[in-house]
Amino acid sequence: MTSQRFQIRVEGAFRRVSAVFGVREGTTHLDVGPNSIAVRCGFVTAQCIPRTAITSATVVPWPGRLRIGWRVRPENTVWLVGANGDCVRLEFDPPQRFHYPPVSWFVKGARALLVSVDDPAGLVAALAR
Repeated sequence: MTSQRFQIRVEGAFRRVSAVFGVREGTTHLDVGPNSIAVRCGFVTAQCIPRTAITSATVVPWPGRLRIGWRVRPENTVWLVGANGDCVRLEFDPPQRFHYPPVSWFVKGARALLVSVDDPAGLVAALAR
């Protein structure tokens, strides 16, 4: 299996704000490979997650108004949500350490990742293979 790339969606005013952090097309994506997925979000984060740690991948509705941004939720979910529309929720066991400053300062082990991608159903299908 070769790597399959899924662009992280970043739209509207958040696109301009996130450009400061190197977020633009070509630097913001998930690469699904045979053994891991690589998460890249500008120069802020570059993360490799073993596929064996992903316990589920589901398409979920956009979390709602004012819910765009990079953040960490109290239940140790990392958000990389840059646009309205369906997102993908990846759950991990064991929890995964994310290496970008706002997250790594507060979360030692993320239990899930919520991410907005151009093709949510395609990402879930790629992870099911």
